[in-house]
Amino acid sequence: MPKVIYEKDDRIGRITLNRPEVMNAIDDDVPVELADCVARANADPGVHVIVLAGAGEAFCAGYDLTYYAQGTGGGVTQKMPWDPMKDYAFMMRNTELFMSLWRSYRPVICRCMATRSPAAPTSRCAPI
Repeated sequence: MPKVIYEKDDRIGRITLNRPEVMNAIDDDVPVELADCVARANADPGVHVIVLAGAGEAFCAGYDLTYYAQGTGGGVTQKMPWDPMKDYAFMMRNTELFMSLWRSYRPVICRCMATRSPAAPTSRCAPI
């Protein structure tokens, strides 16, 4: 099953982070699949906007720390002494892939789940 899903809905390219069992946390595959979905939307002249969402209860919990702590994450977890260049190369790769959203030819709207909290009592997200 893909970790990022692309669907075309009329003039909308819908990209969905699809790891709800871990609150759509990022592993090695998510940035690659995300950039691929953005490229597909950009290549389709019928797509006028991209809506980015998360499956399940959360948009995205950030990096999947369990995945990386278990050492399953593409050799990123390092033995000591820590090599900062190895860490930089990994983060740079992911940053470049995430930036496909920023460089997209289409506007990108993020569909997030809204809850009120004491820290942000007036925050709102529009249903899309």
